[in-house]
Amino acid sequence: MKGRQETGKPRPARRPATRPRRPPARIHHSKEVSHATAQPAPCDVVSGVAWIVSWSCLGPEIFYWQHVTKTLHLNPPEVPPGNPKPQAGQFLLSVLAGSALAPTVFLAAAIVTRADKSRKQR
Repeated sequence: MKGRQETGKPRPARRPATRPRRPPARIHHSKEVSHATAQPAPCDVVSGVAWIVSWSCLGPEIFYWQHVTKTLHLNPPEVPPGNPKPQAGQFLLSVLAGSALAPTVFLAAAIVTRADKSRKQR
């Protein structure tokens, strides 16, 4: 019989030829987070929403009401002589401030969040 020695005991099983094990090129840590599934920080969400809302409100100010020029200068309506000069209202000033500050805050928060995540992975 093949596989049996003359004494009747079975031969030990042969190991298949394998390559020597090498350590993996990169060790994955359990705390590592994929950037595709990572949750954004609350500051990112709030500033992102403020960015969208301010630019959505700035569009009608430029193209419909024409209170602001395309170069973002105030364009007050003409008034008859003797009347007080018109001033920009609180809504227009807040839209202009939001359209300038929200993208800046969003980008700063995104950079800080990304730097914190890379620092934690080290």
